Amino acid sequence: MSWWELGEGSGYSGSELQLDLITCAFCDESGNFELEHRAEKRKANDRKTLNFDTYRCGNCAGYVMVLWSASSSAAGLGAGMYGYHVLPWPSRVTKAPEEWPDNVGRYLAAGSSQSVRRKLGCGNGDGPECSADSPPGQRCVWGNAQERDR
Repeated sequence: MSWWELGEGSGYSGSELQLDLITCAFCDESGNFELEHRAEKRKANDRKTLNFDTYRCGNCAGYVMVLWSASSSAAGLGAGMYGYHVLPWPSRVTKAPEEWPDNVGRYLAAGSSQSVRRKLGCGNGDGPECSADSPPGQRCVWGNAQERDR
């Protein structure tokens, strides 16, 4: 995947980053951030923009960096969407992504990151392939890596 594809065809509804989706990696506070710095990179001959934001947590004064981008589509599939990645991400899973069914989310988020990966069957070739280096909510990719990379 190219970074220019971030927010294209999948992501979150809207064209601006929703801070309530961001969780501080240091104190687990969500949505309590102040923008400290923004840098932008625009794609040549396109309206696509990658935003490189640094936010300061209003609770613990820790910093997170957010790479995010809204879809460049004005209409059709993917219009009105954005995607993002946060660094650093919380080291523990305290809640499942909102798009997961409640009963599944409660079950998976009840354990540690290790137990969540075990519950998902990560790495066995039949379930999702997981990386401990990936942020929560983007930790697993369905199918085995060889099929995915074709």
